[in-house]
Amino acid sequence: MKRRLSWKLFAFTFVLFAGFLLLISAVQTLFFRQFYLASKTNALREQAAAYDGTRASAQTLFQSEGIWIAQLDATGTISDLSGDCLTVRLEGATEEVQIPLYAMVSTFGESAEQSGQVFLSVGEGLTLDVVETEYGLLPYILTLQDAQFTLINTTLADRLHGANADPAYGTVSTRCYHGVITGVDMPAQGTALPYPFQERGFLQQILTFQVELLRPGQEPLQTERLTNITLDSVEYQVLIRPIDDGYLVAMVSLQPVGEAMDSLRPFTALFFAAALLLALLAAWVYSHWLARPLHRYSRVTSQMARLDFSETLPVRSQDELGQLAANINSLSGQLKGHIDRLENELEQEKQLEQTRKTFISNVSHELKTPLAVMKSCLTILEDDIAPEKRDYYFASLQSQIDGMTELVMEMLELSKMESGAYRLETAPFDLTEIMEEACGPFRDLCVEKRLHLMVQAPDLTALGSGKLIVRVLSNFLSNAVRHTPEGGTIGVSAVAAHGAITVRVENQGEPLPDEAQKHVFEQFYRVHPEKGGGSGLGLAICKAILELHGSAYGVENTDTGVCFFFTLPEG
Repeated sequence: MKRRLSWKLFAFTFVLFAGFLLLISAVQTLFFRQFYLASKTNALREQAAAYDGTRASAQTLFQSEGIWIAQLDATGTISDLSGDCLTVRLEGATEEVQIPLYAMVSTFGESAEQSGQVFLSVGEGLTLDVVETEYGLLPYILTLQDAQFTLINTTLADRLHGANADPAYGTVSTRCYHGVITGVDMPAQGTALPYPFQERGFLQQILTFQVELLRPGQEPLQTERLTNITLDSVEYQVLIRPIDDGYLVAMVSLQPVGEAMDSLRPFTALFFAAALLLALLAAWVYSHWLARPLHRYSRVTSQMARLDFSETLPVRSQDELGQLAANINSLSGQLKGHIDRLENELEQEKQLEQTRKTFISNVSHELKTPLAVMKSCLTILEDDIAPEKRDYYFASLQSQIDGMTELVMEMLELSKMESGAYRLETAPFDLTEIMEEACGPFRDLCVEKRLHLMVQAPDLTALGSGKLIVRVLSNFLSNAVRHTPEGGTIGVSAVAAHGAITVRVENQGEPLPDEAQKHVFEQFYRVHPEKGGGSGLGLAICKAILELHGSAYGVENTDTGVCFFFTLPEG
């Protein structure tokens, strides 16, 4: 076996090295340039597909791959203009307009950023010429009223009105507005422009594509477009791809490869000879070291016999030894997995049994008191008591039966949610209406207890089950009303940030002890059992509902009381 494997490895290694080197020489001679261009194109497409639309991602891509990339809106303007734009309020317009400075050149022959640091400031009046598109206004000439200063998108202006005006653009709708600068977002003097506004060649491709989009009768780009251009004697590849609500533009440099190929030819001959010698040496070394893995295989299998699976074998080949190592590793993993699974099942069974005992104990405790009260009432009713007292005891019986019914229903509902049988149906809902619906039943009670119920309900749409979220809010509010002292305040609020909505129910009163915060969402747990209250299942049901929604939830002490909170995704 040793001789057969050694000879096979010797021959295979030598042939592989020699064939690979011959293939490299042929590829360099015949196909290297085509391969280089194809690899650049594939890399450009892959990186464009992986781009998530953020500036940080684009800058990382430029630093690691040398690819300029930007996301454009439907008008062909870079979507993220932070750090290089003006905000203008126009007379007669319903919304403020952002003016990209990268598209502008001043009448002083400087970039918009250089001259804008002197002339542009908040409150300055201006006149703005814009192109009206179906997607919004596209500014191309800005003139300050109090200074002889003008910014022009020369690429667009020349096509519309300049010496190179294209008659095909004669029907483009333009309009002049008066307005006031309300925001100036550009780097301080002497500091660099943020990415990608410092790369004028890349920006010029964006401006050229924007002019193309405005051409009357021009159909929007439906499929990916790949073109080669030359800037300052350097060849570039430009990719434009339509995406939702806009476009993705990427550009990469194609460095000349001719000089590199000429330089590589003498080196390749030396490298080829050295590699052949290395192949012979490597084959000889492998053939003499072939027996070393067998000793390791023997040691690892001995450890497996002692149920020690801490070590695995490296699989470095596909021959008999490689297959043997893979099979040993597979066997070791399966044995370890079965043993671990058995241990986990035993541990889970212990935990389940403990949970079952705790649940039965809690249920027995919760039912003991109402059953005792019912038995006392029935005993009293069996005696001849005054008719006017019979109604009192019948009402007490009815109250205990209702409480037990509610407890059983809550137990069944909680069991259904925790078993995984409950199917949550989610849909966008108006969070404002849900908050008002939950607060409605508590307003009269708050007035009765002289509590202040403050609801901050912004116009937000959340994703989930509105009916179940009302249940959560009602439980939180019930606790808040119960524990807020007379004259105190209860606040219900919702705030949206980063695609998530955080809902908070905060009340004034005594803070929760640290130990209570750990267990407050557990079944049958009460912070002050001696004071009575609910069944102890309300917050456990809230927990089950919020976990069905995938929410982050919890309770925390504030400066004045206690706050329950949870999150929902925006709809």
